[in-house]
Amino acid sequence: MARVNDRSSPRRRSNEPQTIKTDMNEPANKAANHLAKSNLAKSKCVPCEGGVPPLDRPSIDTMIQSFSHWGLSEDGKSIQRKINCKTFAKAIEQIREIASIAESQQHHPNLHLTGYRYLQVEWTTHAIGGLSENDFVMAAKIDQLLDDTSVHGKHCRKPSHD
Repeated sequence: MARVNDRSSPRRRSNEPQTIKTDMNEPANKAANHLAKSNLAKSKCVPCEGGVPPLDRPSIDTMIQSFSHWGLSEDGKSIQRKINCKTFAKAIEQIREIASIAESQQHHPNLHLTGYRYLQVEWTTHAIGGLSENDFVMAAKIDQLLDDTSVHGKHCRKPSHD
């Protein structure tokens, strides 16, 4: 299920993604979304110093379909993923791994660690005050990191959908 802002559901805090149903289980959609996400994971972030508009809502809605564990913030300016880690130490390891990827791409997330082992990763392009393709490139790279069984099995688990 993809997560997007749905005003018909009860109000949630702006930093909590909301969920709507999509037909992600249809084989053609799954294959297309997997390919799109794989291509993004192989991409490199392009430096952004402003002067370009953020992605428009139709583009965001299309791109987020490839990211079943990511949600769009209520204001539409960031994407977020919650990760449940086994221990505090594993959460810190996960932060270090995400930081390493972010440094290599020169695109940095907002990271929130709560309850000693619950990590929320939030991507936005600060220079333009909204989302750019870089944010989806980084989300794909983080998903790839978490899907790697050597990391996923030892550090954190995918959260259940709310």
